[in-house]
Amino acid sequence: MTFNQAMVANSICSPSRATLLTGKYSHKNGVTKLSQSFNGAQQTFPKLLQKSGYQTAIIGKWHLESVPTGFDYFSVMKGQGRYNDCPFRERGVDGKVHNVPTKGYVTDVLTDKSLAWLKQRSFDDPFCLMIHHKAAHGPHDPAPRHKNLFKNDTLPEPSSLLDDYKGRAPAVIAKRVAWSRLMLCDQPYKQYRKVGKQRIGNRDEDTRMMYQAFMKGYLRLVASLDENVGRVLDYLEESGLSKNTIVIYCSDNGFFNGEHGFYNKMWMYEPSLRIPLLIRGPNIKAKSETNEFACMMDVAPTLLDYARCNIPDDMQGKTLRPLPEYKQLQMKLSNQLRALIDHYADTVSIKQ
Repeated sequence: MTFNQAMVANSICSPSRATLLTGKYSHKNGVTKLSQSFNGAQQTFPKLLQKSGYQTAIIGKWHLESVPTGFDYFSVMKGQGRYNDCPFRERGVDGKVHNVPTKGYVTDVLTDKSLAWLKQRSFDDPFCLMIHHKAAHGPHDPAPRHKNLFKNDTLPEPSSLLDDYKGRAPAVIAKRVAWSRLMLCDQPYKQYRKVGKQRIGNRDEDTRMMYQAFMKGYLRLVASLDENVGRVLDYLEESGLSKNTIVIYCSDNGFFNGEHGFYNKMWMYEPSLRIPLLIRGPNIKAKSETNEFACMMDVAPTLLDYARCNIPDDMQGKTLRPLPEYKQLQMKLSNQLRALIDHYADTVSIKQ
């Protein structure tokens, strides 16, 4: 099921990840800004799953400064990590956290780690695995196999790409948002400096030119992400785990990909607050959708609900589990009613 109205409470990495773990707003879980240390002593849904007999693991991006708690196994990147030959932080047999070097492209590497954990876990107990990718976060360093992807394509532009904010942004605000203008993205994104040198001084044309370069770089990261999500789903199918495993796909925040002429995520327009949210499971109809509102806080209680664990009263999110199950029941009843109508149509006059 696709949740078309899914949002985050805070469109910045660290606060959103703390919300995911706790099911609480930022002012309740203590992480209100970027790169702030998460208090690992507090209640999280992985800890509650552990108490119910679940094996828990997190692999990939952590970005909460503190050492992960509530996990039987963790292998996480320090800070944002990097795309190539990224070291991971793991707890060694001595009980201390060590940097473990790796070779290869990080999207592939952390998927390799995730699949290895799935294959080596205890098969007698249920599990919860959190796979946290770096992609599609900047910088745009694609896998070598994707470096020329979309090279000869012209990508469609968002309708608000050339927004001038007229009547909506006071001068003092306009100055502050200038650093997030897409036409200036070559300043933090070094790989676009050659493109930046081609600017002609025309705001609209320079924005269009940089949009094409930026989006192709972004989508090259997404291509490797898609491939590796597919690897995990393929393993769930091949191993038979898909018959009783819930998969939730989401992001820690949205992003401006040219909307309002922006890149980044720091401004309170909807693109930065909206996230992809999909739930896949054995009792969920494929390709179903809902327009019911959903929030990052809802993920923790949803997973606890599927695991048949009690949802603590102090969690501020609400379980989403009834939505796909209700949709499935609705479809079933609709089909039964249609069959009844067909059966009695010859002898009974039925009014809508």
